[in-house]
Amino acid sequence: KDKEIRYGKIGEWVAEGNFKIKVNSVKKESGTMGKEKDIINITLENISNEDMRIDDDMFNVVGENGSKTKKALSFDDKITQIVNRGRKATFDYAVYPEEEGVNLELEFGRVAISLN
Repeated sequence: KDKEIRYGKIGEWVAEGNFKIKVNSVKKESGTMGKEKDIINITLENISNEDMRIDDDMFNVVGENGSKTKKALSFDDKITQIVNRGRKATFDYAVYPEEEGVNLELEFGRVAISLN
């Protein structure tokens, strides 16, 4: 049976597998073609006994109503990296929401963190 989904909120550490994750902040910024993007500042801590690789495919942002978001492409990928055991990595993950005014959640494994 699947583990139940655990919910978190901004500023709160939530453990998931080999990591603890915390959303530090969310800010809105106007992106290309007048679309608004959400920039989510995330800290991941490697709580395993070995070095772990992370990349942006580990994250997904959805609207609470099921609406999707698109990843905002960046030229300098600050997410893909090796996080040594016991260490933390902090980075921005940016998305374009499909609908405006919808409460978003960051999904990381079986964790869903409210972004509002």
